[in-house]
Amino acid sequence: PTRGVSGLPTRTPSLVPTLAPTNVPTTALPSVNPSFPPSEAPSDSPSTPPSETPSGIPSLRPSNAPTATPSLKPSTLPTSTPTSAASMRPTVLPSRSPTNVPSVSPTISTAPSMGPTSMPSSTPSANPSRTPSNVPSSHPTITTFHWAACGSTGGCSNEPASAENSNHNRVGGSPSGREIAVRCCSDTLLPGFEQKDVSCPYGDSRLDGVCYDSVAFDEAETLCASVGARLCTLVEVENNCVKSTSCGHNARFTWTSPPSKTPTTVPCASPSIVPSAGPTGVYWPIATNTKCPHGHPDRLFKIFSVADVDECYNACLATVDCVVFSVGEWGGYLNCMGCKNPATMTYECGFTAYELIP
Repeated sequence: PTRGVSGLPTRTPSLVPTLAPTNVPTTALPSVNPSFPPSEAPSDSPSTPPSETPSGIPSLRPSNAPTATPSLKPSTLPTSTPTSAASMRPTVLPSRSPTNVPSVSPTISTAPSMGPTSMPSSTPSANPSRTPSNVPSSHPTITTFHWAACGSTGGCSNEPASAENSNHNRVGGSPSGREIAVRCCSDTLLPGFEQKDVSCPYGDSRLDGVCYDSVAFDEAETLCASVGARLCTLVEVENNCVKSTSCGHNARFTWTSPPSKTPTTVPCASPSIVPSAGPTGVYWPIATNTKCPHGHPDRLFKIFSVADVDECYNACLATVDCVVFSVGEWGGYLNCMGCKNPATMTYECGFTAYELIP
């Protein structure tokens, strides 16, 4: 063969290659038509610009160092052998087109989320919590009502007694509402208790030396029972039977005992002035010595003076949600009250409760 390299290679290659190839590299210009079978060993110095038309068959031996520039057209198919380890530097932005198939081996976190989601789940968990709270709710959702009244006449800016949610410790359940304290009564003399009048039971506000300014109904009932006493009735509180029994509760409301569920053994001094006859066709007497509750949200109206039961019936009939009404003498007049729930009506001598007949 020739000792010098040809400046311009022959346009027609030799059918039989030379037995001793040249020691000088080939021309700087690549061949117009590269050889059809690729070389078995890769080039020591690969080309700087990538191929305009990449091979349809991937390399059997991948590159040791990945490319610094990602592909302009990523693969539409996932890799058949994904990495076993998570990325050390995950992407800042999530994928715009997440996979339709979840991971076969998802990541299992051993610690809860540092920041809970701002929106609740639209589909709650089908299974309850495996580890419920160790601390129970201090105020369970039991919506019962009990009477609370001022500890002394005129001591609460003449605010009337009101039926309060048993879970509240302030009037109306508002943080700015008047506190509801505990005062106890006893039909027998107990240490520290005193009797304000012969018509009153014995009463006290300081229980075992402690004053309780703001409590829920169940707490008040339990505190009185702990010293062998009971809650005072609404009448006893309004008659000032526990007024000025220490603790400064004269300007606070106090819980009262619920009405007795058993009928009194002593007949009413002023029986109902309205006879409990049969149905009248428009309303039906359902109970004697019973009226709509004072200060309760179920009571819809009160008329201080009506001519008769029919006038009270017509007032109830004209009031939305009124299904029961009560009529009785009070203060020298025939009073009329309408309410929407017969279950909350209370005992009152001389009153009769009626229910509208549909």
